[in-house]
Amino acid sequence: RMKTHSFLIKIIIFSSVLGLFVVPPLFVKFPHDFSWNFPYMGILYASAAGVLYFAEKTKKSQYKFINFIKDSANMWIALGEICITAAIIELGAVFLKYKNPVQCSIFPNTTISFLFCMMSFACSAFYEEVIFRSFLPESSKEIVSSIINFCKNGESDKLPLFFSYLLEIAVCLTFAFSHRYLGIPAILNAAFAHIFFRICYIKTSSIWTNTTAHFIYNILTLFLMKYV
Repeated sequence: RMKTHSFLIKIIIFSSVLGLFVVPPLFVKFPHDFSWNFPYMGILYASAAGVLYFAEKTKKSQYKFINFIKDSANMWIALGEICITAAIIELGAVFLKYKNPVQCSIFPNTTISFLFCMMSFACSAFYEEVIFRSFLPESSKEIVSSIINFCKNGESDKLPLFFSYLLEIAVCLTFAFSHRYLGIPAILNAAFAHIFFRICYIKTSSIWTNTTAHFIYNILTLFLMKYV
């Protein structure tokens, strides 16, 4: 009964996250307003992600700054891979004369709007890393593994690699297409970013290295869009 109860709770939480945070962005058709007001929704989303992340008492709660220093090499590698990939995709878009859906300048024009922009970047980086690099891949694998083991009369086996890769691809595509309102280059960029960040997370088991790299990448993109 305990296992069934725990499984049902996991299904409810997973379904709630899908319905509230994952599915809605897939249906956004137009770029949102980049006026950089106080990020109420960003803070709300980041808070929800924080609850999900810290709810389980695992190694996550024991992660220390010294571990962050040790894991920083993987962070910089992921960031470098993403920057190089983004540059190649952008060059391809220029060569093909692709028209970006975001035509207006998104760079903050006041000090307070710049501060709100940084807050928004920090919240979105943390939120996306928790949901897409940690929660969705790991929870989906746990749920599918439980279902398969149940069908095998309770035998406890590891999740077959086929299903593991299939779920990883599904999460990657979901994250990529949640950026479709920004255009095809953004979809490709998001897909590669997910792959590199996911690999970084698997190597470090730390959401903080990913969040930092994601935050830095967002800032670099902001300045490149203004000055390049």
